[in-house]
Amino acid sequence: MLSFFFTALLTLFSPFCCELFYKCFTIMTTFKTVILKHHFRDDGTARVKIRVTHNRMSAYIDTGLVVTRSDLTKSYELKTGSFVDYTNTLIKIYRQRINQDPDAVSEMTIHELVEYVQQREQGIEFIAFAKQEIERIKAEGRKGTAMNYNTAINVLKKYSGSKLFVKDITVSFLRGFEAFVRGKENKTRAVSLYMSQIRAMLNELRRRYNNEDTGHIRVPYNPFATYRIPKEKPARKRALTADQVRSIMRLRDKPGAIRYNLAKDCFMLSFYLIGINSTDLYNCPPVKDGRVTYKRMKTRSRRQDEALISIAVPDEAKFFVKKYAAKDRAFKFSKMYSDEHTFNAALNKGLKQVGAAVEIEDLEYYAARHSWASIAVNDCGLDKYLVHESLNHVDESMRITDYYIKKDWSRIDMANRAVIDYIKKAP
Repeated sequence: MLSFFFTALLTLFSPFCCELFYKCFTIMTTFKTVILKHHFRDDGTARVKIRVTHNRMSAYIDTGLVVTRSDLTKSYELKTGSFVDYTNTLIKIYRQRINQDPDAVSEMTIHELVEYVQQREQGIEFIAFAKQEIERIKAEGRKGTAMNYNTAINVLKKYSGSKLFVKDITVSFLRGFEAFVRGKENKTRAVSLYMSQIRAMLNELRRRYNNEDTGHIRVPYNPFATYRIPKEKPARKRALTADQVRSIMRLRDKPGAIRYNLAKDCFMLSFYLIGINSTDLYNCPPVKDGRVTYKRMKTRSRRQDEALISIAVPDEAKFFVKKYAAKDRAFKFSKMYSDEHTFNAALNKGLKQVGAAVEIEDLEYYAARHSWASIAVNDCGLDKYLVHESLNHVDESMRITDYYIKKDWSRIDMANRAVIDYIKKAP
């Protein structure tokens, strides 16, 4: 009866309308997310697929997702939110593609259709994007950060090959990469660092290519919503006691021991300047009006104030300021070393010699910063917020308030004076 009704209706229209109705009612393409029971592997996982039905023929598209039984309902349908969102968005993209050229789609076989909807699905190549992002970070002067990202991407390339499309970065892929890194380096720290850097790159890529306002989502799935980065063990405490800092302060130069003398001087210079790191020491602008004023390289790009800090040069540091003075920068370290990385490496090698002289095992340059903070709080009783401010950190709970408060560098100067006076006291 229904067939008779449509036949009669079609006779009332022109040939063009007849063709349109024919396509609408006889050609239908559907997409459905499926997990096939017989595809479960011995390890209890199965791949999520999208079943495409076109002109009464079916084929399957592999989504790249890997699920376990806990991700599914009793009827073997997805219940994990991030997986559901991803497959729904993927189906939406496929439907948009067939709607762009329905005439061509109507003539396709099922295999041609699958190839057609997937031909643009490879989309964004992750490693190429990451390399461009690394160059951008480097251009901002964040050379250390760029170098760390580059290391992570180079290890990733060894696992994935020179090309890696975003759609292939799945939870299963990340777990495989984790096993690869552990097999090579056998360190949770390496896994944690590399994964964190890959996540940061992927988040930046999603921010660039996804437009929530318009609904144009090119990267719908975030594997890090499910995959958990292993937590590394707490870092070894680097803070020295007040007595240990005093022992370094009292050391004298050794004739001919260039690296030893440089490391000793820079360690104390860092301590006197509230833990300035080696990159900022290397790039520090000239001292002006008796103050060292710089923007902390590590966080300047992530803060509205560009991580600006100004510290009065204490009397104890003036000898070093004069000894290593330069015209274009505060210190001449850029004349002595090609970049901040070789400078930092030289300092840490020299500090092994300094540590041996005062019986401090594995002494590192960054210990100056940790030690200043520890002594400020534990020995001098300074307020933690003031110590945060002196270290040029941002208290997230006070970020908005800080935006309205004018910086008072004298508070930091007084905190520094208190710490140095404490160190100078005889034990």
